Amino acid sequence: MADLAVQGSQGKTNDAFCERCFAPLAAGDTYCPDCGAPVDASAPDADSAVHSELAQANLLRLRGDLDGSEKALIAILRRYPNDPLAHEMLGDVCAERGEIDRAKEWYELALDLSPDSADIKRKLETAGTTVTQQATADTAETLGLPPSTPPAAWWPLAGAGALLLLAIAVAAWPKSPSPSPLKGTVSAPVADVVKPDVTPDPAPIQNPTPAPAPSPVGSEEERKLLTELQAKPDGSHVQSVVLDPRTQAIVVTFDIGETDDAHVLALSLGRATLEAAPAVSMVTLRALRAGSLSFAADLARAGSDGSDPLTNIWPAPVAPPGTETTPPSTGPSSSPPAGGATTPPATTGTPPAGSGTSAGGSTGP
Repeated sequence: MADLAVQGSQGKTNDAFCERCFAPLAAGDTYCPDCGAPVDASAPDADSAVHSELAQANLLRLRGDLDGSEKALIAILRRYPNDPLAHEMLGDVCAERGEIDRAKEWYELALDLSPDSADIKRKLETAGTTVTQQATADTAETLGLPPSTPPAAWWPLAGAGALLLLAIAVAAWPKSPSPSPLKGTVSAPVADVVKPDVTPDPAPIQNPTPAPAPSPVGSEEERKLLTELQAKPDGSHVQSVVLDPRTQAIVVTFDIGETDDAHVLALSLGRATLEAAPAVSMVTLRALRAGSLSFAADLARAGSDGSDPLTNIWPAPVAPPGTETTPPSTGPSSSPPAGGATTPPATTGTPPAGSGTSAGGSTGP
């Protein structure tokens, strides 16, 4: 092969390039360092230079040493990257391993370097057919189709089965009998029958003061305070928080169970509310048990640290037995003597001397 060169007027070569891969050639190069093509047409072909190495790699493949054959061919391609025979033999090695995808890639590279090779075309076509068959088999296995039945055979069977199922379904579908008019009977249309309008009685109101339904809608300050209260101890009972900016008072509604002490929970949540809202002066606490209001009380900031600072408690607490208070006295004679017993005045007997009162109650002169 002759190189591509720019010839001067004297027939001298200035810049030389490989005719096969257009790689630049240095002065004195006999073969292209990239593809191995001969620079001079009179020089022997590069294939003859690597013939012994290719023959050794092919011998390793025939002996079953596929790894050794692959290493030898890769070493050849490092020196002659455009050698088509080395690419073709690498495709043969991959095909014998069952790596059909890689074999197809090597055959495609070999055909690019030697487009007129009928042997490479045949191997590439065989590899492509095998890859297609494997993809079809994988798809059939994924869909659960019989692998041994070709698509042209089972498609008609599938269509016939579908038609048969459709015919069975139509035959089994219940047919509604056509209505026949009755002689001598006049029936009103169903749509004309007027049903009495029965309105159920509203459920009785159990709460003396119904609590507003908890709703996420509210001011930003109320939502923030609700979140902060629910994070505190006993905060899981809190349902809603309503802030009155006019009086700086807060209404906290919480729920209680059958065994919960509403008084204790109200005191705990009230103090937590005063702590979370420093500007608030009064907290109204409402306890719901099974959806009904069962407790209400107020907690003022002034005196909230006392032992029992809740006020306006509803329902009013009942005093325990033995703690009844004595009504106030109405005069000096109403106070009982020591011992708790009252001695009635004597109605008979002799009055004290000088009293001037007779037994009959009359007064003397």
